[in-house]
Amino acid sequence: MSLVCAGDNVVDVYQGTGEAYPGGNALNVSVAARRCGLASAYLGAVGDDDAGRRLIDALAAEAVATDRLRVLPGSTAWCGVQVVDGDRQFLDSDLGVSMFALSAGDLAYIAGFDALHTGDNSGLEAQLADIAERTKVSFDFGSRPWSYVDDLIDHVWCACFSGGHLTAEAAIALADRAAARGPSAVLVTEGSRGARLVVDGVHVAVASQAASLTDSLGAGDALIGGVLSGLIRNDTPLDALKAGTALAARTVSHYGAFGYGFDPAEAGLGERTY
Repeated sequence: MSLVCAGDNVVDVYQGTGEAYPGGNALNVSVAARRCGLASAYLGAVGDDDAGRRLIDALAAEAVATDRLRVLPGSTAWCGVQVVDGDRQFLDSDLGVSMFALSAGDLAYIAGFDALHTGDNSGLEAQLADIAERTKVSFDFGSRPWSYVDDLIDHVWCACFSGGHLTAEAAIALADRAAARGPSAVLVTEGSRGARLVVDGVHVAVASQAASLTDSLGAGDALIGGVLSGLIRNDTPLDALKAGTALAARTVSHYGAFGYGFDPAEAGLGERTY
């Protein structure tokens, strides 16, 4: 049982702290799934710079497979981050070499996994139908408008949404609307309220676990990775959601999505982000 995550990676550079961390939705989910005991792989592109090497080293330390990871001439993507009362806010950013298209070899590779996760920051929308022909697709729609969702959801097995800005009633309505389009599973994160998972039309909800809030960055990705791990293992929807919320609670207790902090100046990022 395994998951491959394809798409975005980034170095999150924290304003005023002198620290940077590996990140990006697809990369974070690959680590979260591995920490939940599932075999996982990351397929993406990093630069041939110090920042790219640090991302590769972090994935290796987490035992995430990188067979199809590209190292390209140029810079690894970075994003400035500031944290206000525990809530991460994104500042300036540069995509570097992170945007790419899946090759024929990549498509053959992903067919060997039980599912693939990607999302709205990965630039793979045009290939979603090709991916869905080879394996089940999990897609993080974030808080995108329905017009964006409508074009893609027919190819999706697990649809993920950020609903922390919604009322509880609106989050339920979103989950039902998405589920009616055909995905087997719909996950809606609800911020401080917790999260909701709909599997084959049946809703389960879990409240946020008590945690010391340091930094919210990566919490949603951790939740997705935990839920996908459970679904792929055929755990009950409730157990899958509990695993995801537990990992999210641990994630918000520290800076960075999953650790491995370093000095951005040493990676040549300091002068571009401070």
